[in-house]
Parts: sequence; structure tokens; C-alpha cells
Amino acid sequence: MAKKIWFFIIIVLFIICEVSCSSKNKSQEYVDQGTISISEPINYENWKTSDVMEGKYSRNDFCSVSFSYQYRTLGLLTVAIGNNFSKSVEVDEIYEKLFYYFNELLISSPVAFEIPITIYVIPESAIENCLSNNAIVFTSPERLDNITLLENIIGAATGISEYWVKAGAAYIASGEEVNNQVLKNWYQETKDLNMLGLFIARFSTDWVSQQEVAIARMTAASLITYCVEVENIPVESIEGKINNDLRNRWLKYLGIQRTVDYTHDGFYNTFQFSQSDTCQLEIQTDIIHFCLNKLEGQVYFDTIDEVEDFIFRAYSGYNALTEFLVTNAPSITPLINPENEIFIEVRELDVMLGYTEGNTIRIQNSAILFDVLPEIVHTYNWNKKLAFVNDNLLLAEGFAEYLGKLLPIYEQTITEAIWEDINGRQSSPGISYWYYLDEEQMSAAIEWYLKQGGSINSVSVIDARLFTDAVAFATIYRMPHGGSMGISIYEKYNRLRPKLDLTKMDGLELNYSQAASYVAWLCDTYSLDTVLEKYVNNNDSTAIRDKSYEELKLEWLTELVANGGGIHIPESP
Repeated sequence: MAKKIWFFIIIVLFIICEVSCSSKNKSQEYVDQGTISISEPINYENWKTSDVMEGKYSRNDFCSVSFSYQYRTLGLLTVAIGNNFSKSVEVDEIYEKLFYYFNELLISSPVAFEIPITIYVIPESAIENCLSNNAIVFTSPERLDNITLLENIIGAATGISEYWVKAGAAYIASGEEVNNQVLKNWYQETKDLNMLGLFIARFSTDWVSQQEVAIARMTAASLITYCVEVENIPVESIEGKINNDLRNRWLKYLGIQRTVDYTHDGFYNTFQFSQSDTCQLEIQTDIIHFCLNKLEGQVYFDTIDEVEDFIFRAYSGYNALTEFLVTNAPSITPLINPENEIFIEVRELDVMLGYTEGNTIRIQNSAILFDVLPEIVHTYNWNKKLAFVNDNLLLAEGFAEYLGKLLPIYEQTITEAIWEDINGRQSSPGISYWYYLDEEQMSAAIEWYLKQGGSINSVSVIDARLFTDAVAFATIYRMPHGGSMGISIYEKYNRLRPKLDLTKMDGLELNYSQAASYVAWLCDTYSLDTVLEKYVNNNDSTAIRDKSYEELKLEWLTELVANGGGIHIPESP
């Protein structure tokens, strides 16, 4: 009987061994290391006697390339080296360097390593297509001494995702000196206290100086040390706790008599960041992918706070618009598709402002400040259908301007343009800078705007919706004098797409302010849902079923003129 039991045990152990061994040869992204949990240094020299195994990485959302690799595992670390290197690459040198490096980090890291990780070493040419995530780190032979690799390793091995904490822990682990006197001198004098927000672009030398990079990393390390030594917060518990209150307590501790009010606390924590040859800063969110490049000499996109504000406007504005549409236009809910990905690129373009193709938005210049939300409106499936299936280009542009600039659910940056025009900024003698109104038109617009109860005391009280109606009123009989906001829709599209047949489309004689005013009036008069039900879903049983564009346009213009109460309209009959 005992012999049978032992024979059974041997068979079970053999089966377990077979399953375990065979699993090592599977194609996998993360090399399984079981439940090993070692946070103490080991003899890194043992890598030389570890087994060399083979694997294959399959492309996914984090890495768009696939490759075969060899790998070794020692303790918590697996090093996987792609097989697509030239013979000049010394594989054993990479193994030795990374195992030694990781072993040293086990000693110097201010937070214990507890998670098994895999470092994939691939050619530099492929790095831009791969993003470190969770317990996986991508690097190349050229980046083995990069502090970014250190930050990624610490994040992967500890589970810390907040960049602010990873950066501080990595700086401490690197052995660099944290000089609080240097920080005190810097923050007592600098105008840029928002550096304390530690947006990831702080470490992109395309936007900041090497000195600012060094200050930012030292700031992170000093703040981490303060949390541990003064506030008794363990490093692994700091994530999610760094906010303006804590930053200001740290500043006070350093003897700095200033306070910071960083407006984006926690906003960027879940975003993923990287760089590539074509994007100085890549940011991936759950719905929007950003490819950002600094525009030299561009007043709207040459500092970090402007980058942050742009991303915030686009991301939060998209979510606000989607919620607004779902709530107020249930008839088109199937065409809203909030899970569709949007790609936004900021780069130098041949066109003046930018354009949208499918779900990709490319913009530059003043479009960065004023037009990202109107362009986002163009990416909704319902808007694409509206534009070219039903020959309603007017409505597509009018909705983009109305929904993307004039709603109270997001920051209305267009008020800055209105403020500048009202206060005399000119694009050429006698022509306003943004709306291209001549002096007579501007006078009529301001008079109409004030008559409706609008205020021009400051930019914060400008009513963008009301001023758009005022511009529409002032340009009924005479078009504005050029520029993207001062030409008719027909003229713009005739320039952009000269082969497009515009003959069947209504309303192309309107300029963009008029189109926005007209669509806003339609939605106020008949409701947003009714208008979209009629023109997107082609439902002829709505309240506007029997009215043509010319009839509706006349009603809108009649109301504008009536509200003017006798104000002279330039070039009126």
C-alpha cells in the first residue's frame, strides 16, 4: 500500500513539473515568476547560472510591436532581451548591468520592492512604440543609465503610479543630494510656483531648462523626505495625499514665506506619459490621445502651464459635452459613442489653425486656445452624419461653434478674444483682431450687446453667447473683413476643398458667428433634441417638420433685429 502511495505522489509531482516547465515557453507579455516576494538584496552574480528561456511578446495597447526574446529571472527581476539586436550588442553585459542595478536599488530605494517585474530591452528604434505599464518596463541599451528607467522600475516594483512620488523616490535612490537650501532660494524667488504640481512635462527639456528639471526632481525628493520624517507618512502611503495643503506645509517647513495654489491636483495621476520622435510629449487617457510639440514663438503653447491648461480643457470639456448631449439630446444617444478614441496633435501645420479628419484633430496657433472643443464636436458620429450625408454643412459648423464655445459647462476661452476686440485690438487699421469687424460693425455689436443686458466691465463678465448674437446682428448686411472668423462658410470650404460640391448645401452664406447664433436660436426655440432629431435622424414629425431653412433663417433674423430696437445695422437697406 505504501509503495502505491509513493508511486502516486511521484506521478503527481511529475505532472506538476511538466506543467510548470512547459509554461515557461509560452508566448507572454509578463514573464510569470510565481509568488516570489523579495525586498532584500540577493547575490546578483547568480544571474550567470540562471536558465535562459525563450518567449514572444505580442503587440497590444501598450506596445505596438511584437518580438521574440530570451530572458533570465533572478529574484523579483526578469530581464527579457529582444532577439532583433545586431551581433554587436553584448547581451551578457545587459543582463549583468540590469541585475546589478536592480540589486543596488533594493538597498537604496526608500520604499520596499514587493512586485515581480519584467524589464524588456528592445532596440531604440522601437521604444517610441512601447509604454511602460504596471509590472512591465521597456528600455533600450542606450537608456540603461537614464533616471527615467529608475523611476519606471520603482513604480513597477512598488505599485506606485503617481509620478510625483516615483520621481522623488527615484531621486533618493539615485544617491543624489537633496539640498533644501537650494530649493529654499529657488522657491523664494521663482515666479513659477506651479512647478510644485510636477506635471510630467517638467522633465521634458523641450519645454523647460536643465536647471528646472533638476529643481523639479529635487523638489520631489525633498517633499517625499518631508512626508516621511516630519508628517510620518510612509513612502508607500504618500500616493494620493500630495495636494496644495501638503505642499504649503512643506514650503513653510523650508522657511519659504509663499504659498502655492496648483489648480490640477490629482487630475493627471491616471494619465500615461511617454515621448517619441514625432511627439515631444505623448499623453494617453481613457479616451483622448495627445501628441504635443512645442511651437516656437507661439504665445499659446510655449510654457508648461499652457500645456496643462490645454489638456485640461480638451479632456474635461469632452466629458462635459458628452454628458450634456446624453442628457439633453437622447434621440442621438446611439451616435454619441463616448468610448470612441480621439487623437489630438499639436504641431506646426501648413494651414493657419488646423483641421479634423475622422477622429484626429490637428491644430496650432490660436486654435490651441479657442478651437479645441469645436474640433472635438466634429469628431462625434452624429456631427459627421450631419455634415455630409444631409448636406447640412451650416449646421455642422454652427453646432461646433455653439457647443464648443458658448455653453456654460466649461471654461469659455472665447471671452478673451471678445474682450480684446471690444477694447480695440486690431488685425489691421480699423479692423478688430479676432472677429474682423470694422469700426461701424463693432459699434453696432457693442450697442446691441449692451441693450440686451451684457456687460463689458471685465473679461470675467463677458457673455460669449450674447456677444455672438451681437456679431451676427452687426454683420447681417455686410460680412466681416476676413480671417477664419470673418469669412463665410462657403468661402472657407471653397478654399479648403475646392472639389467639394457645395451647390446643394443651405446656409453657406453665413459666417461662423452667424452660424453659431442661428443654431443656438434653433436649440432655444425648438430644443436641442428636436433639432438633432430632425436633421440627424431625419425625423419629419418634429415641430420644425414643415419649415425650410429660408423660413427659419427669417424668423431668427427678425428676432435679432427686433431685439436691436432701432440700432443702425451697417449697410442696411
